[in-house]
Amino acid sequence: MTGRERVRRALTFQSSDRAPRELWVLPGIQMFRQAEMEAVLARFPPDFVGPDATYGAGRKASGTPGVAGTYTDEWGCPFTVAEPGVIGEVKRPPLAEWAALDHLRPPDEILDQADFSRVDAGCAATDRFVKRVYSPAPAPRCVPSSACSSCVAPRT
Repeated sequence: MTGRERVRRALTFQSSDRAPRELWVLPGIQMFRQAEMEAVLARFPPDFVGPDATYGAGRKASGTPGVAGTYTDEWGCPFTVAEPGVIGEVKRPPLAEWAALDHLRPPDEILDQADFSRVDAGCAATDRFVKRVYSPAPAPRCVPSSACSSCVAPRT
């Protein structure tokens, strides 16, 4: 059974030879443990693959993710990285107050400058399930963790 078949069967609640698998890793694994990661992937190949696509650069983005210090993502959300290889922690979320939502603008430029011309050919060339790679949702990065209940509660 191919990875694509396995994932489709799981999504439609049908049985398959095993559960679909994918390994999500922090940047530090690729930075410091690449050989070990490749050995695990050789033994347990993933059923998912990302599309052959590139996204444009965000106007608000600066710095280097995964490197100790601070970087800002395309939403303008600053991350503080305490040690190399981790994603970082949001210290000053752009949506610390609900009033800021009226002024938050999505980073449309990343899609305006994106190149999806190879996606169809890439999907046809693999038997794995092709999933999106970029997650444009602002909530995980722009809202303070103490306000998570606000994400599901109505605004007042």
